[in-house]
Amino acid sequence: MTAKLRILVVDDVPDAAESMARMLASMGHEAAYVTRASQALGVAREMRPHLIFLDLGMPEIDGYALARMLRAEFGFDGLRLVAISGWGRDEDRAASRQAGFDAHVKKPAEIEIIDSILKTVLSGPILRP
Repeated sequence: MTAKLRILVVDDVPDAAESMARMLASMGHEAAYVTRASQALGVAREMRPHLIFLDLGMPEIDGYALARMLRAEFGFDGLRLVAISGWGRDEDRAASRQAGFDAHVKKPAEIEIIDSILKTVLSGPILRP
């Protein structure tokens, strides 16, 4: 993979957020993380990420509500949202799609699945300068 993506990880578990961001950075991407949903919009405005990995089960603002806020502000062009959660039932995946997510990954996410998502993002016409 040669292109560098800007990726934001939003997860209320600090170790999970940091390790995901470190893994993405080790793959050659610009990765940042936040552990509070309330921080995500501000960081997304500054960073202008191509992709956000977003935990669903957070306190204060859940991932579904945050996805709707991100879609309201950034739309669907140029931003991909991936739900990453311990919740993996069909109903959870349907709720993710309704909230505006492009994909739903069950934790713990295997590196092959993350790599596949990154390749999909790189192959699509969504990259911004």
